Amino acid sequence: MARLLAQEAQKLGIPTTLVTDAFCDWGRDLVDEMFVVPTEFNLFWESTAQMASLTNLLVNGVFIELGPEVEHRMNEVSRLYSRFTGYVGDPSGPSMGE
Repeated sequence: MARLLAQEAQKLGIPTTLVTDAFCDWGRDLVDEMFVVPTEFNLFWESTAQMASLTNLLVNGVFIELGPEVEHRMNEVSRLYSRFTGYVGDPSGPSMGE
């Protein structure tokens, strides 16, 4: 899905940043910038925790730049998500009959 989203963003001229691991072989052709995060640490299971940490720091940085108005914007995004996709147990979400 990330690749399809990046392709659509590229078609529309929307600047795109991709957070990925070293195994992504398509990103450089589709996005404006990439953060390649190591995920191999000789553990039994490899870890994507570093990606989550980087993403949290990036989002926090964006919200600091946007300032307090970001709360209204995020509430609107949440309302639209609930309307079109819905949260489990949220009665205001989409109904199957629509």
